[in-house]
Amino acid sequence: MIEAANLKSRVLSGYLIHRNNYIRLRIGVPAHIAYQCIHGIIALVILRIRCLLAPQYRQGMLDLEPSVGRAWEALHFASELFYIFPSLRELPMIFFYSAFLVLVGAAAAGEVLWDGRLTNYSDASFLAHWSWSNQVGPYQYYIHGSGSVDDYVAVSASEYKNPADAATHGIQVSIDDTSSWHGQTMMRTELIPSTHAAINAGKVFYHYSIQHTKTNPPTQNEEHQICFFESHFTELKYGLDSTDTLHWMAGSQSHWNVSLEAGVWHNVAYGIDFDAHTVTFYHSTGADDLTLTAGPVSANTSSDGADWHLGVLRLPASAGASGVKESWHFSGVYIEDDELTTSIGGAYSGGLSSGF
Repeated sequence: MIEAANLKSRVLSGYLIHRNNYIRLRIGVPAHIAYQCIHGIIALVILRIRCLLAPQYRQGMLDLEPSVGRAWEALHFASELFYIFPSLRELPMIFFYSAFLVLVGAAAAGEVLWDGRLTNYSDASFLAHWSWSNQVGPYQYYIHGSGSVDDYVAVSASEYKNPADAATHGIQVSIDDTSSWHGQTMMRTELIPSTHAAINAGKVFYHYSIQHTKTNPPTQNEEHQICFFESHFTELKYGLDSTDTLHWMAGSQSHWNVSLEAGVWHNVAYGIDFDAHTVTFYHSTGADDLTLTAGPVSANTSSDGADWHLGVLRLPASAGASGVKESWHFSGVYIEDDELTTSIGGAYSGGLSSGF
């Protein structure tokens, strides 16, 4: 069946070679350059289709023809845009390449139920206007210290975003000695999805990327609970063993760990099946696609749809709370259902910002 995909790739690529003159006429670039770019696109399309249809491979129900047809239709449509709008010919071919991959990615991805990538926000000031009676934006913001919003949350188009993420902004979450919530000894800054979407039903995927830098790094001798549900059936933990080890936890057990080096983006998806009561962990670094890393693991997958905390809770060490300021960066935060989007570029949201 893999050979069938390769055959389709060769046939489709050959068809494009035959149409080199057409491509040159419509796009307005030398044929050999157009061919090289499009050949690479088709290879990626076939690879994406192959991954998308993995269950069909296993079940012996391969039906690649419609997918290849849709890929060609998308490519043909993009070519027509260059013909209708001649000014687009001045753009580098990489723009054509990127736009096409977005089209293909949108077709292949699951439905985005909630989008926390803050595409429509240039800073975090909107959080200052959030209240239970005025729930603006995609996040609930009530778990934080006594300072102002900019003490704990910042938004940036460059500093806090994984460069591989197609979203426009990333988020910095900080904790310090003022981050006590309601007098608790733990330090907390957390954002919670504000949505009525069914993010706690069926099979869903919670996406985010995380890193820290050498500026305000985390303490290694205090336990950190990161991106957790209130029942803690799945989460990341750091500082469990007074080392720089990051753990994926499910059912209160560590099922995977890695050294959390400064400046390295770790891409994560929790694959949660609320019906089967299991959690699967997907991971990659940098720009690499997500891969199945651990699980599925049985867990008490209970959620009311408003209890997933994006951020950090730091417990004091036995010697007492350090009070040190820490900053964590989050990128590509969204929740989807149906199919896992493995590309770190992210799934298409159709303009959703809050899931309402």
